[in-house]
Amino acid sequence: MRIKWPLLLLAICYLFGCTHFSSSNSKFIYKPFFKDTCFTKFANDTLLIVSSSDFAYYPFGRIKDSAALSHSVLKDFTAMEIGHDTLTFGTFDLTLNTNKITVLFNNDPGTSPQVDYFIMKGEINEKSATLANGIRVGMDKKDFFNTFFDFFPDKVITGCNVAVIQCCVDDVNQYYTFKNDILQSIKFK
Repeated sequence: MRIKWPLLLLAICYLFGCTHFSSSNSKFIYKPFFKDTCFTKFANDTLLIVSSSDFAYYPFGRIKDSAALSHSVLKDFTAMEIGHDTLTFGTFDLTLNTNKITVLFNNDPGTSPQVDYFIMKGEINEKSATLANGIRVGMDKKDFFNTFFDFFPDKVITGCNVAVIQCCVDDVNQYYTFKNDILQSIKFK
């Protein structure tokens, strides 16, 4: 994977001890599980969050392999294998009503044990699907931000229509779209 500029920013934050940074004068204070977030920028109606936290990589929690789906927040999804590369990778379409996610499980014993799965693409449009930390379509915008932050500027609540969580490497980003202060959809692209 190609490394993006946020990885450089993250490295700088670790070297100089940044725990949070905002491009505006108002600071964001992150919850402990989201502490590896290095950069937050609010512009127009979009909040960009660059993070190396587990949630940025695993918004459905850690799932070691396809067999572990039945014990995860994705347990109600139907899994259909759509591809397999020998014993190394397995690609699955996960569906629950109109919610659909495509994941690639890493079964390669030669890679890092920290890499469980990759979300390749997906869209959540219904309350029936829940992400880690209770994130779900239909939740109030303030509750969404309270999940990640102990403090955030008021202008985020009034002005934000899209929150983007971006991994520090060239990966799939998470797009949380709000309408009338309610989370309407979650897209992975």
